Amino acid sequence: MWLKDYLQKRWGLLGLVGGTTILGLWLFGGAQTNQPHRPPPSGSTKAALKTDTATPKKLTVASVTRYCTGRGVATTRLAKSKAKSKAKSQAIRHPGFPAPRKSPPKLGTKARGLFPLRNRLLGFASHQLVHAPLVHRLARGFADRYHYFQYLSKNRRAAKRYYRRQAERRRKKGLAPAPKAGSVGTVGAGGLPPSSMIALTARGYRKKSLGYYRMLMATGTLAKYKDRPRALLEYASLVMSPVARPHPRHHSNRKKKGARTSPVASRRSLGLRILHRLLRDYPTSPEAIEAMALLAHQAAATGQCPKVIFLLKKLSTTSMPPRTPARTALLRGLAHYQAGTCLLKQGSHGAAAKRLARAVADARQALKAGAKQGGPLAREAAMSWARAYGAAGETSDARTQLDRLGPKLRGVATGVLVSQLLKEGQLRVCMQLCTRTPKRAHGRDPKRAHGRDQKRAHGRDQKRAPRREVRLH
Repeated sequence: MWLKDYLQKRWGLLGLVGGTTILGLWLFGGAQTNQPHRPPPSGSTKAALKTDTATPKKLTVASVTRYCTGRGVATTRLAKSKAKSKAKSQAIRHPGFPAPRKSPPKLGTKARGLFPLRNRLLGFASHQLVHAPLVHRLARGFADRYHYFQYLSKNRRAAKRYYRRQAERRRKKGLAPAPKAGSVGTVGAGGLPPSSMIALTARGYRKKSLGYYRMLMATGTLAKYKDRPRALLEYASLVMSPVARPHPRHHSNRKKKGARTSPVASRRSLGLRILHRLLRDYPTSPEAIEAMALLAHQAAATGQCPKVIFLLKKLSTTSMPPRTPARTALLRGLAHYQAGTCLLKQGSHGAAAKRLARAVADARQALKAGAKQGGPLAREAAMSWARAYGAAGETSDARTQLDRLGPKLRGVATGVLVSQLLKEGQLRVCMQLCTRTPKRAHGRDPKRAHGRDQKRAHGRDQKRAPRREVRLH
């Protein structure tokens, strides 16, 4: 009776119902409230990325840049803010002149028997055109002996081996042995001369070689020699090569009293004059590529772009033969790169694009032939080509031109070209370049190619299946 009275008079029924409801919510729904908060599924982020890379409704520089970045084409504006930029330019260096030797010099067949040939040449009263090959052989042979004996003056083991073989040859021929120590031709223990004496011998061979090269260049009757461009290049290489010193430890680069320039500077100046002569007399010869590349590189380093363009105006832009040496292809690519860069600075964008495209092709050919410097040169030339091509304004076949650069250079060049076109305001062209087209198999539709492959596979299976024999009853 007391429970009935409590529920009716003192709001006990309402309290009982409310307490039961709270207890039930705590028992059945409290476990879910204590669970940790989980992030939203990854589908929402993918949807957000898709909206960022979607085609913008309004073409602006910011929207096109965002669209290209989402498609994997990094423009140079965004790349400049990054520490590691894909479009960062590198310094292009000349491979060196004279060309560095990869192996120690050796005495070949052309460096032997020179003294009888010299006596034969002295017997002629006047030098005619038929004597030009003899003079050239003497000059080249004594130059080889100079390089070899210069190497012997620095390598005592090689010098010991050479003089031991020489003593054996003299003994077999019945000649007198080498003079002993203290005589005119002083030799040390075991018949090995000191390094200073070997260096003096090398300098004597160099002097003889330079004399014959001067004879070949200064004699009027030898001017029509067919290998004169090669001789000019060898002459400049010998003049600009380091000279073997008789006492290398006590040698100093100080100028002599009354001398205006150092010997090294004077030799380099003479070598550059010889290269200028080669370029002036034989501008279309293969040897002129060496002269053009070196002279243009030095002029470009000092900012003399008009001189660079003048030096390279006759440089060929045709494709090089497949078996062209790696150094020749690299040097011609470097020369075209210097010319294209200077033309780009002067505002001749169309001519610069042609030069830089040829520089890319030559650098890729040099890289394929084994020249490691062809890779950086091709990359820098491709980036400069993209700037010149975008500034030229004619971008109707931009995708075709980019495909010619190759798969490794196309991505970097596309980013530079898009940034250049953004400056020019060609937003629709940027959208087309950033939009990737599906790859086609052999230039056709991939679906048709897949169906054609299935038909071919089915035909092969039919041929391989064993034939059933049909018997007639």
